[in-house]
Amino acid sequence: MTNPRGISASSDRRRASLDHHNAAGVPHRAVVGLGGLAAVGTLTTLVEAASLAFLFTFVVVCGLAFAARSGTRVVTGFGAVAGLGALVIRMVRTNPPSLAILACLVLVAAFGRPLLLRQVRTEGDGDRRP
Repeated sequence: MTNPRGISASSDRRRASLDHHNAAGVPHRAVVGLGGLAAVGTLTTLVEAASLAFLFTFVVVCGLAFAARSGTRVVTGFGAVAGLGALVIRMVRTNPPSLAILACLVLVAAFGRPLLLRQVRTEGDGDRRP
């Protein structure tokens, strides 16, 4: 069964669960999830996790900028490599199993995302496929 946009009902439900915002436009499910993490751990754990999340985001953005040939490639490439090195060193020193978990999550994101995007089609995609 498809809706007027040609998207199946199951794909529509998956998209709604992935892209849910409150009336103010805030992705409140993510905020509640982060709040749950804060409630479980200590302030030190939360700060460490936020620091690692920022470093990971920095590496991803620099890597994407390098791949898109945006900005100075030497700067974006150095940022990606140096940030990745700092991330790996930090995770090895603080909690080595978390490095394995991060590697698994990166693999899921790299290979699972295209599969998910094939299932969930957004408005305006037409016949394009990722």
